[in-house]
Order: sequence, then structure tokens, then C-alpha cells
Amino acid sequence: MSKSRLQNMASRARKPIHVTIRKSAQVPGQLFGYSLQSIRLLSLALDASPGTVLSLEVFEDVGVVHQTGGTLASQTKSGLETNPVSDRALELWKTFSNWLTAIASGQLPLATTRFEIYLARRHTGKLVALFHAAKTEEQAKAALDHARDVLWGAAPKYPKKKKLAETIAPFVNHVLNVASQDAVALIVRFELSVAVRDPLRDLRPKVAAKWVRPESVELVIKYAHGWIKEKLDGLLMEGKAAALSVDEFNAEIMAYLPRVDFRQILTAIAGTLDLSDDTIAAEQVRTYVRQLDLIEYSEEDVIESINNFLRASAERAAWSKAGLVHENSFDDYEESLINYWKNKRATHRLIHKSLSGVERGQLLLADCGTHQQRLQGLEVPAFFTPGSFHALAEEQTVGWHPEYETLLRPGGNDGDPK
Repeated sequence: MSKSRLQNMASRARKPIHVTIRKSAQVPGQLFGYSLQSIRLLSLALDASPGTVLSLEVFEDVGVVHQTGGTLASQTKSGLETNPVSDRALELWKTFSNWLTAIASGQLPLATTRFEIYLARRHTGKLVALFHAAKTEEQAKAALDHARDVLWGAAPKYPKKKKLAETIAPFVNHVLNVASQDAVALIVRFELSVAVRDPLRDLRPKVAAKWVRPESVELVIKYAHGWIKEKLDGLLMEGKAAALSVDEFNAEIMAYLPRVDFRQILTAIAGTLDLSDDTIAAEQVRTYVRQLDLIEYSEEDVIESINNFLRASAERAAWSKAGLVHENSFDDYEESLINYWKNKRATHRLIHKSLSGVERGQLLLADCGTHQQRLQGLEVPAFFTPGSFHALAEEQTVGWHPEYETLLRPGGNDGDPK
């Protein structure tokens, strides 16, 4: 089946329209490192039990405090450019050293805290793998002894110790201090977590299992991630700790879910529309606007029609790209609109013979504008059906004035029939 007229209109929509779409957080470099924290927080929030409090940059990159008193200190690392957990990685040893400092100061209670390094990309190292695998005190001691052999050399003289790079030496020596008992307990409570595919894609099965059908997952993730970031940024601007209750998070998402329940509605996903003066001027010469001129539509109503037309065009493209609406469904939707228009036009021709062509056109457009036509059995946004009728009017498949086909021809409205 060939592309529907509605899809063709989407591809030919003029460029002055400005549609704002939130971009993916998956960008390289430092920006991704910052975004990774809120993505990890969202993932942990999806698993958190009631009463849990989550935070960013309070006592760790991402912190989780459970109602039972348990704590997770999660250090997030993108790993886009280097391996942050290799045996001699500065990031690895600095993280463990900072944890030991926080334990010694009482900021992180060793008995109730779990320690995590979360990687956005799959990396590993021999030493961090040993630390991760150590689940008993004996295993942790053995892992630390092996780290000393690798980085310091054989005991008791540790001949390699003085040859450590200056960048990592203070941190390695702090962690491998033979007299430290905290390091042993820290290793027992440490785990290395790695994204299965990537941090964002790993959220999808969690969201689907917790809340919604698969076709709604991307919208929920986008909303949840944006809400968390906006909430925590607002707290920081107020000089408060960037912490939120998982109960508040769950309540917010539960309130949002009815808006993306695809068993009932198709939600607009294309973004916001900036209807500038240049955009309006560009649309004024198009056929669907000329059709409005034939029935003497007011300037205000013409602008509203332009808005509906452009938003519907953008939405058709967005739904198609996202795979939310099948191509054949647009064809079916179009045929339903045309049939409705034909029936209404025939009815008006019979019962409104006394009205002028302008008046009958205005009445026909009003009827079509309030028509509620479902797409794939789903309710569409209020602007979509009127905008789709205007797309058909652009093709002259439908029209409002009884003589619209004649009047739209060059010189066709010279006599200006009413």
C-alpha cells in the first residue's frame, strides 16, 4: 500500500516549525558522567522499597538509605575513554581511599553500608575482580595480599612500593596499609556493577515490569529521568541536599501513568511548537489556509488551524518513527475522516439549502473539527483530528466551501461566490 496522504503531509511539513525534543543522555565525555548519576539513581529508585531515600552527591555520587537503616554508596563511572577499574587506575584507588576516609570519619557506617562501583561500559581488572568476589574476611585478606604483591612486591620489603606512580601512590598506600582492618571489611561489602547493555536500555525491562506495557516504556523513562533531574536541581538551587523519597517518586509516576496508558490514548511525543510570525506567514499561502479564507475564517481561527496542522504533522512523523502507529493505521484513519466528511457534506446539502456557501462551509468545518476519530482504536490528542482534516484539505481531498474545487483553481474565485 502506498503512503497515505497524511504521511506525505508529515514529510512535506514546512521547516519554520520548531519542535523541542529532549535528547538522549547518552553523550560522550564529562556530560555523560554527570547524567549517569541520575540514570543510576532512577534505576535504584525502580528497585527501592517504600520509605527509601535516594540522593546525588550527598555522601556519594548516588546514595541510597533504606528505611531499615542500610545504606548503599554508589560511585558511578562512565568508562567511555579509559578503563576506570584497571589494576593501576587512579579512579579505582581514589574511590577506595575516599571510602576509607569516610568510614574513619563516621560518615559511612561500615557495619550497615554497601559499597558499589557502577560502570556504564563493561570493563574489569584482575584486582577489582578479586575484590568483587571476596565475600568473607579470609577472601578479602587474600585479595588485599595479592594486591600488595602486584603493586608493592613481595612482603616484607615490598620492593615495588617506592616505584608506584606519584598519581596513585597515596591512594594505593592508604588502601593497602597492612595495619588497616577497615580495608578488609570494606572489600567484603564491595561489589562491581556493570550495565548489561547500557544504562538507559537497562531501565526498559524494569519500567515494563513495574508499571506499563512495552510501548509506553520510553515515555515513562523520559518523564521519570526528567522529573528526577528537575527535582534534584531545584533542591540544589535552594541550597538543600539533593535527596528525594522513593515514595514521592512512585506517587509522581503513578499520577503520570494514565497519560501514557496506550490501552486508551496515544500521547503527544513530538515536543512543543514555536509558532513564530515567520511560520504563520509561510503557512498563509498553503492550500488548507486558502480553504479557510474561502469560508471567511477569522484570523484567530486561522492561527489555531495552522497550529493544529503543524502539530499533527509532527506527531504523525514522531509516532511512525517510534513505531507506535503502523503505516496501514494511518491509511485507515484517513479513510474514516474522508467518509465522515462525505456524510456530513451530504447531510448539510440536504438540510441547509438556505445557507450560503460560506455558512455551510463554516458549519461543515465545525462538525469535522469536533469529530473524535480513534487511531488504532486509541484516543488521540485534541489537536490531531482537526490537524489531520487540514492535511486532507491541503491535498484538496476534502474541502469546506461547497464549491471549493472550482474556487481554488487559478482565477476560480474572481466572481467571489458566497
